[in-house]
Order: sequence, then C-alpha cells, then structure tokens
Amino acid sequence: MKNLLWSTLFLFLPVFASAQLQPPTDLSSLYLSASEIQLDWQAPGGTEEPLFYWVYRNNMHLYIVEATQLTVTLPQPGTYTFSVKAFYNGGLSAASNEVEVSWFGPGNSSLLERFDSGLPDTWTAVAMMSTFTWSWEEQPHSQSFTTPHMKVLSSIFFTGLQQILITPEFDFTDADDVQLSFDHYMEHGAWGDEWGYVEYSLNGSQWNTLIEYHNVDQPVEHVVMDVGASVGGQSSVEFRFYFESTSIWNYEWRIDNVQIYADTGPDSPVVFDLIPAIVDIPAEGGIVYFDAHLENTLGTAFTGVKYQPFVELPNGQVQGPLAQINLVIAPFMNRYVQALALEVPAGSPAGEYEFIGRLGRNANLFLEDRFTFTKAGQAATAIQSWDDLEWTVSGSLAGDETVVAGNPLPVQSSLSAAYPNPFNAQSRLTLSLAAASPDARVVVYNVTGQEVAVLQDGALPAGRHEFTLNANSWASGVYFVRATVPGQVQQTQKIVLMR
Repeated sequence: MKNLLWSTLFLFLPVFASAQLQPPTDLSSLYLSASEIQLDWQAPGGTEEPLFYWVYRNNMHLYIVEATQLTVTLPQPGTYTFSVKAFYNGGLSAASNEVEVSWFGPGNSSLLERFDSGLPDTWTAVAMMSTFTWSWEEQPHSQSFTTPHMKVLSSIFFTGLQQILITPEFDFTDADDVQLSFDHYMEHGAWGDEWGYVEYSLNGSQWNTLIEYHNVDQPVEHVVMDVGASVGGQSSVEFRFYFESTSIWNYEWRIDNVQIYADTGPDSPVVFDLIPAIVDIPAEGGIVYFDAHLENTLGTAFTGVKYQPFVELPNGQVQGPLAQINLVIAPFMNRYVQALALEVPAGSPAGEYEFIGRLGRNANLFLEDRFTFTKAGQAATAIQSWDDLEWTVSGSLAGDETVVAGNPLPVQSSLSAAYPNPFNAQSRLTLSLAAASPDARVVVYNVTGQEVAVLQDGALPAGRHEFTLNANSWASGVYFVRATVPGQVQQTQKIVLMR
C-alpha cells in the first residue's frame, strides 16, 4: 500500500512542479537618462530554465525578452511600477518584486552624473589632506561597480580625516517635487569608525543631513530620496557626500550614478506610447508591427483628438502624416492595442528609420512617441527620390475612429510575421496582396507535415487580409505557416505555441 501511495505521488509530481514555477528575483532599476531606465533581474533558481520573460509596467504586459536585462523608455512624465514574470513550457510564473521609477518631465532633469570621464569641473572635492580625498576610479571594482565611479578611502596613517564631494548648485524655485538618487558601496573596518552622510545646504548656509551611514558593510545599493519638502522652492541648493573616518586601515565609500530631478511643470494627463514588436525589415520590404498604449488619468474626456503617424528617413527627412485618425479619449480610459502595422516599401534604401506617432488636439494635449526600425538592404526596384516612397499604415487605436487619409493598397505582396510569436492561444498575421488573386492559400502545418488549419483557400482581392490563429485545441510545439499566391507570394514561417 505504501509503495502504491508513493507511485501515485510521483505521478503527480510533474504537475505540482509546473504549478510551482520559480519567478525572477532581485529586479532593480538604473536611470540612464531622465526618461530611460535599465531593468535588471536574476534568473529563477530552479532546475528548469525559462523560455523568456514577460515585463509588466503598471501591471500591464508590454515586453517579451530572453535576456535578464531590458532598457525601457518611459512614455510620459509620471511614476511607473515594473515587475517581471518567467515563461516556461508549463506556463507563467508569479511576478518578481516590483520597482518604482519616476520621470519628472521633459527638460526637468537637473543632473545625471555617471563619472564616465572623471570628476566634472562643476563638482568640488574638499579634503583635510590632498592625498586623501575623493578620487576618480576608472577600473572596475570586484565588489561594487564595473564602470567608472568616485571613491574615497580612510588612511592607515591618519585618523579623523574628512573628505567631501559637493554637487553643482541648483535652482529649484519653480519645483515642488525634487528627487535625489545614487548608487553606493561602503566597506567598514574593524579598527575605528566610518561615517557617510548625504546632506544639503540652502543658500550656502549650514549642511543638513538627509541620510547617515555609520559602520556599515553595504553592498551596492540604489538609493532614491524625495527631497522636495526640504529643497523645493529654494533658489540655491547644493548636495554633498561627506565621509569621515577614525579607522587606521583602508576602508572606503564608493559613489556612482548620481541623479537629481526637479519637476518644474505639470504632468500630461494622458499617457501615450508605442511599443515596437517587429522592427527588422529585409531588403525586399516587409511590415513593421507595434503596439500602442493610451491612458487617460483624468475623469474628463478629450474630444477632437487626432492621431497622425510619420516616418523619419535615414537622411533626416520626415514624411507624413501617413494617415489621420480622429478619436475621443474617454475618462479614465486605459487601452492597449496590438498589431498596428507600417508597410515598408521594397524600394526604400537600407538604413535606420524612425516611426513617429503624434497625438494632439491643442497646446494642452500634444504627445509624441517614436521608435527605430531598420531595413537591411534595398530591392532591385530602387527609388529615384525619397519622395517616391509610398508608406502604408494599418490598424486603429480603437474600434470607432475614422481613418481620414492613408495609402489604400499595398505596394508589394508579402506575409507578415505572426504576432505574438511565441503565443499562447491566438496569434495574428496579415497577407498583403498588391493585386487580386484567384488562388490564394494560407495553411498551417505541424512538424510532421500534417495540415492542422487552412486559413485561406481561394480567391482574394488586392489589399491586406488579417488571419487569426485559434490554437485552443493544438498541442504545444512548433508549427509552420505557409502562404502561396501564384506570381506574388511564396513564404513559410515558424510559429511556436506555448501553454
């Protein structure tokens, strides 16, 4: 009976294990600029490796990545919360820890100093002895920073040394919200005491302590402090990192990525951002896919709003608007639209392009977001002039907008990449036909070559035709989508179903 019980238990162990999928850990953020952050996290510690990671912003899934690092551009001024989940063959894990980041507005970043080239002239290093002062460390430090940073050491010969690192002076007269953040590492000695203070001064007067570190062995820590209550509205503000030691050995404090943000203007009540999905286009042309997020944080509707897409060419010329969509942004609307598309002409030259989305009504509501896409080469039918390019956009930010302008037909026949891919239950792809066909066929095969779905088999007019893969009854695994349109398209692509 006991053996039967254990055998039954082992039968259910895989099911139990799949329900206990390990989440990512130690999610952290690093500001690269006022509006750009780098997210880093640790892979789960279980025996099964994730296939990829889902990154969430404000509990909304926005990105799929394979690495444990992601650079994110914040869409608009505001505060955002990020978390990460791991995706396995057995499903999705629980979320990692959350991190909160803020962007206080365009042009409101007062300082971002990474010390890449030494101590800037606008900073001041003060010490009791010139040989023991804050110094620039270019080489990686095995216990803390791999990039250049500032360091200060205690002395094996002298005690009671004071070393001070002072920021430039700031004017926060028009700022209510001010944020100070930095990364630091401290090593404490066994003989004596070390203190590390972060302080501020108003109008050159006395220094006031924001935070104190005393005799701590502190691994690298990212510190964020809201200091608006202390320095907001002040016309002359300085910050300093003050190190004092009575140790008789070399112990240290290291500082990097000092950032000071001041919010000097109102945040936009509407969040608008574009999330690229397919951005690498072959020489023969293809389709750029992207998603859009539109959120209204107010209980007030915005009417008469226009969405206009543009393309910035490698030579810097901007073409557009390619279309105009009229819409109403409803109170507290939070909308996420997938698989918007831009068709890239075959004759467009190789290089980096930028897709630009502009959302506006008047001076009180005008937002812009953009992303880069790349074309690998140029087809034989090269253009004679940039002005000869014909761009086509498709998709809508909602179901009831009116598309006022745009190119009506594709300039080249193609099958778009399925999106999302990998997918869970549904994926979408578009067959673009430059001319009508009496015999268009789109079929899905499994790895043994068996037909599992026929999406199209017969005549199709010219235009763009979207197909949805409903894989609710399919087994997880690899499949192939093949489109055959005589004289126009013959393409096969791999798709992956993961449950």
